[in-house]
Parts: sequence; structure tokens; C-alpha cells
Amino acid sequence: MANVSRLAGVFVVVLALVLVVAAAMPLLASSGGDANPRPQNPASFQPGNIIPEDLEQNGSISIDASGEERVVLIDQAHDNDFDREDIEPMVDALIAQGYEVRFHGGSGPGGGARPAGPGSSSPLNESLRSADAFVVISPERRFSDAAQRGLVDFADRGGRVALLGEPTSSTSSVISIFGPAPGPDVTSQMTPLSSRFDMSLSTGYLFNMFENGNNFQNVYASASGDGPLTEDVDRVLFDRATNVNVGGDATVALSATDRTALSATREQEEYSVAAVNGNVALVGDTSFLTPENHNYADNEVFISNLAEFLVTGQKEPKPEPDARRPGAPPGARQPRPPAAGQPPTNDTTPPTTPAAP
Repeated sequence: MANVSRLAGVFVVVLALVLVVAAAMPLLASSGGDANPRPQNPASFQPGNIIPEDLEQNGSISIDASGEERVVLIDQAHDNDFDREDIEPMVDALIAQGYEVRFHGGSGPGGGARPAGPGSSSPLNESLRSADAFVVISPERRFSDAAQRGLVDFADRGGRVALLGEPTSSTSSVISIFGPAPGPDVTSQMTPLSSRFDMSLSTGYLFNMFENGNNFQNVYASASGDGPLTEDVDRVLFDRATNVNVGGDATVALSATDRTALSATREQEEYSVAAVNGNVALVGDTSFLTPENHNYADNEVFISNLAEFLVTGQKEPKPEPDARRPGAPPGARQPRPPAAGQPPTNDTTPPTTPAAP
């Protein structure tokens, strides 16, 4: 019993020493033996650094009316990933200035195209005959070769084209016996079309961890030189942008701000987000058009410039097919067919049938 009592006493003494040392450690570690040491307070936890920045929203879309009739055709025949309300700010501004806005391909996203007329190579080409400008937003179905050729001809004759796309995205989650799982990736089918004009879109998204609109994917872009899309534009805010690759005669209109990176490579480079090649503009984002985002930063100025770009083209009429016979000189008339029962002659008019006796 004596040994047990002795061991118990030793245990109590050791425990007391441990508690005393533990209590004294903060005092010993603190600078100058301050009895009330201040807790660490990293800058990243300061309230001013965690409260979202109040992004300014003001301004409206303003289009300088030319006084000329113009028809703007918006594509909905290629499983386009947008709803009509997503582009209301620009559509309303165009209509308010007296321009006509039509939709090609049905009443909603993915609507079927109208059947082509006799001899037409593409339903789209039929619709483009009476249009002055054409807008394509996030197509998920490829344009046919005939439609692509028709758009190239449309732009060559002065028609204006605006192509707007986004990076690859995942579809809605799929529910299975194992729980929700992400759906398959959806890749824009813009590049097969835009490459006809020496421009293309990347599949990754742009992000900026240093300067953004309260989210690393909300990147800013600034004007790159003078052009039809950049007048009076300082900074545009894109919600989900991708890089625009340019070649040939295409020129960059907007570039993402410094230290922006691409998700596919994680590399910080100078990334383009909008470009122009003659009568065709390509933008690597669609979110700036929405009612929620259209007047952040200089978005409304950029949209105004894009709308004016669409309605200031001078499209030449498509030449009528030449119905003259091969080898005939200009102005020559086609020969009339001979009357029934009469042999063909070298004259253009069959001989008069003599009267019966």
C-alpha cells in the first residue's frame, strides 16, 4: 500500500507540473512576456479582403441609327446554347432603333431549320438572302459545308457576322444508382465555322486569381488598338471567357488583363478574347449580353459597338444565276421551241403554219 500511495503522489506532482508548463508556454512564447498576447491576424482574413467588391452597374446600350433598313438574323438552328431572354438587352436596343430582328431555325434553342426552297443548297442560305447581318451564339451542332460556304459568300458581299462562343462545359448531372455524376462535356461547334475566317476558340476557360470581378473566372479585358468594337471601351467584364486564336488577316480587339491564365495550361500569357476579320467578329464569351451582366464595367459600350458593327455593313445583292445558253453572246435571247408538228429550224421563230385550203 505504501508503494501505491507513493506512486499516486508522484503522478499528482507530475500532472501538476505539466499543467503549469502548459499554462506558462503562451506567456513565454509571447514577445516581451506580454500577459495578453494578440492573436495572429493574416491579411487574407481582414474583413476588407473578404467582402465582395461592389461592382458598378450603370449605363445603357446606345446605337447610332443609320436611318437605313437592316435585318439582323440570329441563329437558333444549331442547338444553340442560349435562351432569347439571355440576349434581350441587345435585341431590345436594335428594335428600339427600328431595326428588324429575326430568328432562324424555330422558336427556341435547338429549333429545327425551315425546309429549303427548290434548288437551295442550305436552309440558312435562303434566310440570309433577306438579311444584312447574322449572329451565331454557342452552336452545339456543326454547320453544314453548304451553310459555311454560304456564310463566307455572305461576308464577302458585305454582310456582317458576329460569332459568340464559350469554353467547353459539362452538362447537367446524371442521376444513377451510384448517385449524381457530371454529364458529358459539351464542346462548342464554333471553330469549324470561325476557322473559315482565320479565327478559332480554345476549349479551356480563362481565369485570374489577382484581378477579377469577385470570382476567379470573372476576368477583365481591355481594348487592343482601334477598331469597330473598341471605341470608348476601357474594360469589359466576362463571366466565362475563353481564348480567341487569330491568324491571317484577323486582328485582336480585346485582350484579358495581366496575369490571366488558361485552364488547359495554367500558363499566364496575353490572351485575346475578341477579334475581327473584315466583316466578321468573334468573341470568346456570351455572358456579357445577359440582363444580369450587360452593364457591368464597359459591357454596355462594347455591346453598343457590336450592334453598330452588325447594322453598318453594306451587303451587295447576290448575283442572279446566268440563264443564257453556253457560248451565247451577252444579250442573246434563248431560241423559242418549235411549234408542235414542225421540224426545228435555224431561225429563232418557227415558220407560220399555212392556212388550210
